[in-house]
Amino acid sequence: MRTSVRQLAAATVVGLAALVPAVVLAAPHAQAATGPSGLWNFTVAAGSATVADLDGNPQNISLKGSWSRGTGYVSFNAAPAYGQANGSTFSPGDLEFAFGAVLRTNSLVAKSNPNVIQGGMGNDPAQFKIALQPVNGGTAICVLKGTKGYMVAKSTRTSLANGASHEVVCSRQSGSISIAVDGYVNTYALSPGTIRLTSGRPLYVGGKGSTTTWTDQFRGQLDCAGVVSGAGARAALMAKMPC
Repeated sequence: MRTSVRQLAAATVVGLAALVPAVVLAAPHAQAATGPSGLWNFTVAAGSATVADLDGNPQNISLKGSWSRGTGYVSFNAAPAYGQANGSTFSPGDLEFAFGAVLRTNSLVAKSNPNVIQGGMGNDPAQFKIALQPVNGGTAICVLKGTKGYMVAKSTRTSLANGASHEVVCSRQSGSISIAVDGYVNTYALSPGTIRLTSGRPLYVGGKGSTTTWTDQFRGQLDCAGVVSGAGARAALMAKMPC
């Protein structure tokens, strides 16, 4: 479990997006978040392949493929290795929402973009996900796709593939999207519009399901993952992490 103190920083705009000032995180529980949510601590009992939803919702994560259990974490070892939650659709619609994970990895394969957590697929009309890019020793990005298009927020924090724990949280607020890595927040003046996931799509962690083609496989460890939607979603999720 990561114990370092979060810090906040502004960042430089990447691409055509106009960067707006980084917003200081609200105090925990400053606003109640309502809407689809889930929180998973990857402590798995011996003989089990289930990660319970700590929010008490009937949407546990089922682990599949090449994974292994550790003390307080799950390792995703080779494609396909993933977890899926089949409960709530996790569609935020037009609500504020946030999603994130606490992860560790030692290396990233060149030209890969491993998915850490995702709702929806790339060809769907709506999607959100956290992925890692191998550039600069490991860089986190958020992808949000809705009725206004496909948006990407990139963190200026790098060197994430160093074996240490890192907390990555993505969020959508009114008129902007943000990515926070270990508390350093990059905010972009972008709006993906309404995000309504295709009915029946599971929420995935560690990879994008049983496919063996373009698996976007994450090879590393997850301690915690969560999704929150509603007013104050980012503050609510960050108050819960690292689970």
